[in-house]
Amino acid sequence: EGTVWSPFVPHSSEIYEGITKIDQDGIEVSHSNVNTKSRMSADGFFINDKNGDVIAELSSANQWSILRADEVFANNKLKELNLKNIKIINNGTFKNNGLKNVNLEKVLFIGDNTFQNNFIENVTFSDGIKMVGKESFNCNLIKTIDLKNIEVINEDAFCSNKLIFLNFDNVKNIGKEAFSYNNLQFITLN
Repeated sequence: EGTVWSPFVPHSSEIYEGITKIDQDGIEVSHSNVNTKSRMSADGFFINDKNGDVIAELSSANQWSILRADEVFANNKLKELNLKNIKIINNGTFKNNGLKNVNLEKVLFIGDNTFQNNFIENVTFSDGIKMVGKESFNCNLIKTIDLKNIEVINEDAFCSNKLIFLNFDNVKNIGKEAFSYNNLQFITLN
């Protein structure tokens, strides 16, 4: 109910050639200019690619959050992250930013190039993480890290940092040049 005084005309940059669907399952918007669909429902917020695969998700079910799309927040000026419920971070998600401290206490998967080219000095890993993707922390300022639960460290993962000491409790595989171009003085392999 109500009266429209003048017709609404969106700015040309706000126009999406697409379809909006609202039903008992929620709201779905198809975006033709970027070949994605956004869906918001009681289950959460989801972005699907043109094949229907979820590329980004924020849901309340089991407090499970995923950043699946590559380079979602890359090439910005991020200084701080709050990853309360993020479990999966895909390739290049936070590369080329200004991050200094990264707390990954709940993250179980880190893709390739995820935090490459930042100013990270401190990283805290979850007890559940088993693998670090290639070049994921390449070109940062990390001096110390706790790798006690990590089993696989892919190539160039911590290349070009300022690491001095490494302690590996469970490592099974270390990729090519994973720790090259650091200041390593002490290494303990168990």
